Amino acid sequence: MTGHQKLALAALLAVVCAAASAADAPPISPPLISPPATSTPPTTAPSAGVLSIATPPNTSPPMFSATSPAARRIAIPHDEPELPALPGRDAFVSNCVICHSPRYVSAQPNFQRAVWTAEVNKMIKVYGAPIAPEDVPKIVDYLVAWNGQEDKKP
Repeated sequence: MTGHQKLALAALLAVVCAAASAADAPPISPPLISPPATSTPPTTAPSAGVLSIATPPNTSPPMFSATSPAARRIAIPHDEPELPALPGRDAFVSNCVICHSPRYVSAQPNFQRAVWTAEVNKMIKVYGAPIAPEDVPKIVDYLVAWNGQEDKKP
């Protein structure tokens, strides 16, 4: 996921959460975590090196409960590109999609065959992709057919 996609997703989540909390959730009031209802103040002073925090009794309703509208789930669609049925698709799916999304390929420019070949070889040599040598030409053929172009003649 690119930085722009992460930023867009964060903005979307902020808008959705703000709309849900503004419409349905009770106002936020401290403390966010309340002490148990049966707690009583300590009768002895804390020992040296122990931090003692006094919290007021919780008189507000709980922030989140199973029935609270603020406890709703947000489902964000996971939209992957269609993988066209072209020669080499099976080799691509079984070797490339095990490590990254097909969207990674569809977001690339239409590379020439030499660039796709170098990319596949880089995945093997640099990142240790477990691609059999006989699958490399099939994968490159698929990448060129789906999102590439043949090498330009000089």
